[in-house]
Amino acid sequence: MSTKNLKSTIKKTRRPTVVADIYHHMYTGKQMPISDAFFERLAIDLTNWAKNDKQAINLHQFTLKMGIPWNSFCRWSQTKEPLKRVYDDVKLMLATRREVGMLYGKMKERPIMYTMHRYDPDWDEADKRWSDLKKKEREEEQSKVVNVYIPDLTVEEKPFDPNDYKLSHGYQVKK
Repeated sequence: MSTKNLKSTIKKTRRPTVVADIYHHMYTGKQMPISDAFFERLAIDLTNWAKNDKQAINLHQFTLKMGIPWNSFCRWSQTKEPLKRVYDDVKLMLATRREVGMLYGKMKERPIMYTMHRYDPDWDEADKRWSDLKKKEREEEQSKVVNVYIPDLTVEEKPFDPNDYKLSHGYQVKK
């Protein structure tokens, strides 16, 4: 008996995919069902992007590239385990690239400095310390009492005397 023409009587069934979440894809406009495997792939893609793309300085760049709304990405980074594991590491990779670019003059420091606290906890701590110092300084300035002596500047009025002035080169000059 030849086994070539035998077919299995067992019906092949695909394992159903468990939908972990749904998001609105930014570029297609479609609602995209996603599984837990998607979050594993997304975590790997995020890490590779931050590591290899030398222009990567902002997490928004990644979400725009992938067509993922920022709010969805933020929610996933707090609730989905694969993203939670890599999120802080990726932020530090970006923070380091931003700081080095700023120090070597490849990036303007003002715009980078405004957002560095979002990527690096050391910058966040330094910003808080700097803010506390400024607040303390303002409070000390407001509590200082400054006494200012203002002399009496009243002027005695004398009647006009034309003899006090003489004509010199067309100008009147006081004697």
